[in-house]
Amino acid sequence: MTDVNGEATTLAVGEHIRESIDQAETTLLDYKGRRSVAEKWVDFVDNSKWLSSFLIDAKHVSPPCEVPGLIFIISAVLRGFGQVVFQDNPWTGLFVCIAGGLPHWPTAIMGIIGYWSLVAYTVLMEFCWAGDTQPLTTTYNRLIHILTAILHVVLPNGGPALTAPFCITVTILLGAMLWDFIDGVVHLSKIIDKLSLLSKFPQKRRQTNR
Repeated sequence: MTDVNGEATTLAVGEHIRESIDQAETTLLDYKGRRSVAEKWVDFVDNSKWLSSFLIDAKHVSPPCEVPGLIFIISAVLRGFGQVVFQDNPWTGLFVCIAGGLPHWPTAIMGIIGYWSLVAYTVLMEFCWAGDTQPLTTTYNRLIHILTAILHVVLPNGGPALTAPFCITVTILLGAMLWDFIDGVVHLSKIIDKLSLLSKFPQKRRQTNR
């Protein structure tokens, strides 16, 4: 519907807007009907501030929200346990804790207490030790301080800052083990070659004597 000058009237514009809204609602309903379970779960997590803070990083939450300190600590500790099986997930860490404590829960509790006691003892007794052990503990503490200072570099890149040293150490150890294995195979092949040469030597000597 147009006026005398051929321009759209208000009624025509309203009809066009109403049709566009109806089409958008139909498209949205069709999309929601075809969504998978994973997509619905992501929407459910995004709508819950507690779940979004606990399950995924704050920068991935839509809309962004601040992570409470207690939830961050719990999530970081559980993610640390999950790194034992190379999973950056707090639920995996929780299951690892449960699996480790099910056989004998007093042992698990005493292990946690003993671990933190040892860490506190190492830090507090640094200035009381003398001899050859003091440089080692001092270097260890300095490395921890350096790592803590550069956490702001690791966190924006999505890396698990509290468990990155564990992952790096395990990767280096696996590489070292692989290198030792390759070196051992090469050394064993050399030994086999020498043995094969020694086994052939008497035969050549017998042929020359004949």
